Amino acid sequence: NRLNNCEQANVDKIINTAYEQIYAIEKIEKYASLDILSDKEKEVAIYRKKYPDVSLGELSEIMSVETNKKITKSGVYHRLNKIKEIADKISNVD
Repeated sequence: NRLNNCEQANVDKIINTAYEQIYAIEKIEKYASLDILSDKEKEVAIYRKKYPDVSLGELSEIMSVETNKKITKSGVYHRLNKIKEIADKISNVD
């Protein structure tokens, strides 16, 4: 039972984090454009929207396979954090 609770908490955390990331991406799209992002950040944004329910580790694996360019979980994390920072600066409307 305890193991199930931990697994469910991890799934909930993944979903909540992904939602926040997608919200930041959509905020950039609404108030500016993904073109204000670097190519690497834009690529991560596109893949996060395409795969909204996967963990960062899974997202890095998917991106590495589909683009033939190795990207680590840490690399995905840092790019998504940069996207969130940019979204926070764009508008305090929401």
